[in-house]
Amino acid sequence: MEQPAEILIGMGWYSQKEWHKLKAVATDSNALDDTYEDFLKNFAKARNLMKKQGKKTKKVRIIVSDLVNWCAEQKLPVDKKSRSAFVTHKLQSGE
Repeated sequence: MEQPAEILIGMGWYSQKEWHKLKAVATDSNALDDTYEDFLKNFAKARNLMKKQGKKTKKVRIIVSDLVNWCAEQKLPVDKKSRSAFVTHKLQSGE
């Protein structure tokens, strides 16, 4: 019997510069981590938890201007749901 394909979970990754840009444009900026340092800690914590659960993750670097443009094309706000969809889009397109 064939094994199902392994699911790859994309995790949006921001440089410090891009993180500050995201905080400025996100419609849900109040739901984002307060500081870049908090983002780094929570990113690592989430990634480690998924690894312990046997899930494979991939860090997907996000350029906020690309995210904003993609959201505009899709007629979406820049929020958690659209950021997640953008990460999936980047994974599927091999970016």
